[in-house]
Amino acid sequence: TDVCYMDMSRAPTSNRVKAGFSLFQNEAEDDTNCHGFAWSDDENHPTSVFKGNLLYYVGMKDHLSERGYVKNIPGAPMCACIEQMPTITRSDCTTVELIRMWTGFKRVPSSGLDFTITYNEIEFKDCAGANQTTSTSTNYSSDLASYYELLVQEGHASQEKLDTLRSDFLVGDGMCDAAIDEFMESQWLAPKTATALINDASDRVLHAVPSTTPATPEISGVLADPYSVMESSQNNWGFRSVVCSSSFTRRCFLVYDFLSHSRLFAARDMDGGSGVGASTGRIVANQKWQLRRTSCSTNPNNNCFYLMNDDSGRRLYADTGGAGSTGFGASSVGERPSMEWRIPGLDNLRTT
Repeated sequence: TDVCYMDMSRAPTSNRVKAGFSLFQNEAEDDTNCHGFAWSDDENHPTSVFKGNLLYYVGMKDHLSERGYVKNIPGAPMCACIEQMPTITRSDCTTVELIRMWTGFKRVPSSGLDFTITYNEIEFKDCAGANQTTSTSTNYSSDLASYYELLVQEGHASQEKLDTLRSDFLVGDGMCDAAIDEFMESQWLAPKTATALINDASDRVLHAVPSTTPATPEISGVLADPYSVMESSQNNWGFRSVVCSSSFTRRCFLVYDFLSHSRLFAARDMDGGSGVGASTGRIVANQKWQLRRTSCSTNPNNNCFYLMNDDSGRRLYADTGGAGSTGFGASSVGERPSMEWRIPGLDNLRTT
C-alpha cells in the first residue's frame, strides 16, 4: 500500500500528542503492508461472533509470528481500529467463515449436572470483494474497502460507514496526492479563498476599515454591519493555523483581513468594543483565536463557532439591532447567541 498521511489527533494515546501530522509524499515511506478485517453489524453473524478469533489470527499468528511484521507507521499504533490509523490507498483483508457447528451433551448422574458444549469449526480466508460471493467466486480481491462494500450490499453494514472509510482512510490507488491536498485544506494549511464572518443571531457581517488615527496607522477598525448592506463585499477574511500561546498542544488561528492585511485582535483587561480591532506588524498573543464549534441557535442542524481570543479569553459578539460599532465587541462573560458566528467553508475544520 501507499501511505498518504497520519493525523496525530486520531491516536493521542499512542503518539503522546494531541495534534499534528506526518505526510508521506512521493512514497517517502518504506515498503508497507496494511491488513485489516471487518464484521457485520449483526452481532449473531459469524464475522461478528468470531472477530476476536480473527483479531488473534491476523495480528498475532499470521502477521507477527509467521511473517514478522512488527513496525508501525510513525505516529500511529501498530494495531488499532481504523479511526486511529493513517490514511492509505488500500488494505489487504482477511475474513472468517463458519464451516460447521455442533453441540455435545454430557450428564454426570452422581452430581445431577448437565453440560452442554458447543463446538465451532471456522476457517480464515481472503475477503471476497463487492459483487463477489463466497459461494460463486474464487477470485477474491482481499481488499478491505471492497469487502466492506460487499457487507453493505448484503445488508451487514451501512453506506455511511463505507463512505467514511473511502473518503478518510482507504482512498484508493493513485489518490494520495488528492487526499493530502484535501487534508491540508481542511486544516487551513493551504491557500484558500477568503470567507465571511456572519453573526448567526443578528445577521451582521464583520469587516475591517482603515485607521482614522494618525498616531496608530497600523491599527484598523473592525465593525459589524447588516448582511444586506455588506453582501457585495463581505468575503474578506482568511485563517492561518498557528500554535496557541496558552497551550502548545492546542491549535489557534490568525484571523486576517485580505484588504488591509491586518489581523483581528482583542486586548486583555477590556470589555465590549474597547480593545477590539485589526493590526499589522509582528504577530502577538492577542491576535490568536480559538474556534469553538457549537450548534447554531437559529438552526441547531448548522455549525456555528465561538471566536474566543486565546490571550484575553474574550469572545466576539454582534448584538441584534446594532450596526457598525454599536453592539459589537468582545467579552469574557458567558456564552450567548450573539457570540455565535457562521463561517462558510469551515465545516471540516478541526477546532479542538
